[in-house]
Amino acid sequence: MIRSFKDTEAEKIFSGYFSKKLPENIQRKAEMRLIYIHFSKDVNDL
Repeated sequence: MIRSFKDTEAEKIFSGYFSKKLPENIQRKAEMRLIYIHFSKDVNDL
């Protein structure tokens, strides 16, 4: 479902790279949420 990113840091996290701008514990949670959003078929799945 994710087609593009406005924020480059979010794109890095989604791609599996580490961002120097965000704390590590936030990055792990953000990555899981981005994956969840990516694999949803419809907005109602969220």
